[in-house]
Amino acid sequence: MKIGRFELGESHPPMIIGKAGINHDGDADRAADMVRAAKAAGCDGVLFPIFRAEEIIHDPDLTRTYRSQGREVTETLLSLYRRCELAPRDIKRLKTLCHREGMAFIIQLRDRPDLDVLLDVGADAVKVLPDDLADGVLLRTLVETEIPLILSCAPIDLADANRAVDIIATLNARPAALMYGVPFYPTPPDEANLDRLPTLRATFPGLPIGFSDSTAGPLAGALAVMHGASLLEKRFTLDTHLCGPDHWYSENPSGLAEWAAAIRTAHRMRGEGLIRPSAAERAVRAELRRVIVAFSDIAVGEELNEGNIGLRSVGDGLPTYLLEQILGKKAIRPVQRGEALAFGDFR
Repeated sequence: MKIGRFELGESHPPMIIGKAGINHDGDADRAADMVRAAKAAGCDGVLFPIFRAEEIIHDPDLTRTYRSQGREVTETLLSLYRRCELAPRDIKRLKTLCHREGMAFIIQLRDRPDLDVLLDVGADAVKVLPDDLADGVLLRTLVETEIPLILSCAPIDLADANRAVDIIATLNARPAALMYGVPFYPTPPDEANLDRLPTLRATFPGLPIGFSDSTAGPLAGALAVMHGASLLEKRFTLDTHLCGPDHWYSENPSGLAEWAAAIRTAHRMRGEGLIRPSAAERAVRAELRRVIVAFSDIAVGEELNEGNIGLRSVGDGLPTYLLEQILGKKAIRPVQRGEALAFGDFR
């Protein structure tokens, strides 16, 4: 599977996505600054949700209480989402900026009417929310766009994930990716359940598995890579002290950079599963390997025994497992003290 210019899968580095969410607060210039901040932090792409407040909030009196700037704030959801909308022209601008920075532009859909914006603007990938995995009409429409899909299963529901994958497979669509995460912000360590990633890999072999990291700090992202995650996302903000519902628990730019660096390091540390010495290991082994050496000067015809030969770390020479086979044989040339024995020195 490919998102923009980034290949996903076991043989490729993990793709790192900065999740802007609504932390731009409807300010297109701030959203553009977030793209630049994600690039500087080492991300490969940025995810922006597109929505129309009236389409996703049907009760104008519905409220949300959230923490912002150290205090509790209550406002209607309609007011909150209206304030955080981005116009289609702004979304186009962000896509252009992402591509100029060499990054993938990813859209998260909130409702079917957003398809019009998606079709107009385009994207390198579309993230489908958990509630929409069972919406066969929406999935079929998205498949027809031929835009790669990221199917979010957070909270996890294998039945919905299976149904969505089956729908996509029956349409002969390009492979999708599955994104696991826990919708608690921030997620406490005992709720992260990273062992679910290998379960998803086993249940959906061949599909890239991702991790939506809602924990604090860089550790979970690195551990997810060790569990085989091919793409990772994390919510971030330009400043955790800004006014809004999500800033306080989001990573700031330096935290995002630390998270991305931990993921890159973890991927390098995974290496390969094949058990064989690497070039570096072979070099150390050649330097420090214990081999058979002479403990004293040995004359021609002298018998080799535990008194005059043994093991020392000198690098090149006969391996340790031959020691028992050599004991009792006789030298056919003079061997100096400290010299490594070789085939042809005895019989």
